[in-house]
Amino acid sequence: MPVTLGGWPLRRRLDYAKYLLGITRSEHIFNRGPVRRVTLVIPDSLGDVAINASVTRYFKEHIPGVHISLITHPRYVAAGEFIPDYDAVFGYAGVFADILSGELTHSQQIAIARSLTPDMDRLYLCQPSAWCDAVSAKYSMLEMQNRLCKVPDDARYPPQLSLPSYASEAAARFRAEQRGPAVLIAPGSYTIRFGAGVDEYSRRLVEWCVDQGIHVYWNGSRPILDHERCTAVGSRPLAESVALATLCDAVISMRSGFSDLVSLVDQSRPHLVLYPPGNYPYSRLSWLEWCSLRSMGAVGAVEQVTSLNTPADAQAQLGLSIEWLRRQQAIAEVSQP
Repeated sequence: MPVTLGGWPLRRRLDYAKYLLGITRSEHIFNRGPVRRVTLVIPDSLGDVAINASVTRYFKEHIPGVHISLITHPRYVAAGEFIPDYDAVFGYAGVFADILSGELTHSQQIAIARSLTPDMDRLYLCQPSAWCDAVSAKYSMLEMQNRLCKVPDDARYPPQLSLPSYASEAAARFRAEQRGPAVLIAPGSYTIRFGAGVDEYSRRLVEWCVDQGIHVYWNGSRPILDHERCTAVGSRPLAESVALATLCDAVISMRSGFSDLVSLVDQSRPHLVLYPPGNYPYSRLSWLEWCSLRSMGAVGAVEQVTSLNTPADAQAQLGLSIEWLRRQQAIAEVSQP
């Protein structure tokens, strides 16, 4: 058992103390003159990259002519396409490629930034989970990034994303192949886990949709249901899948980084987002409080908490989801009570 102090493992207390004392810093200054080049390091997750649009907007509007570089794991580079404020996006590799992105130490992140952007004036480490997870546990994702990047309280922006034009065009061509109402459904995420009833809930939801004549785009590598109105889109380029979601009459997702991309690209799009109960380890905030999309400006998002632990949980959430779908005009026109 780890040694604890005030309910937290002692290591977390020590890490947080070093952060508060400035021994472990999120901001590193390499040039005391005018700021021309800023590097942001976000080792892990589509959602964290998406939320960073709040920080980049502040830098672009308050530092004239600034050049902003993002450094992330290669599998999250595609998320950088949604933020035009990035002037360069790097996926780190080499000696660090075999280290899990969420386990890069403070010194390793600095070393990566020095290697890829040696001429930076400022460096910001935007994701403290590996070097001070007490910060992750104390603040919401949006608040955390702004604090780590020294954005003043009165100058913070909601994160807004943009679709690459090629993705919008490709999605429009693909969507034109299916007529009538459509729903995009995105299962699960790596970080936020649901119970054993999630697969039953998803399958029965898709069955209801196709029975009503609604086309389902399933954001997985294979369709969850063998039906002509169920199409797997998870193997398509990320930007195209997000663009396709914005062309659907509704989106349903288990909370993930994909949820961020959809709702922050199209903030008014009807989007039912499911969260499990519980919280990030040692957090004072629930999952919903920690990463609520509505709190980031996604006015079209409806957020519900559900465990999906049992078949009864799955049945209850299925009823709520169908009720929500029937409130969407295009779906209401084809669905039967």
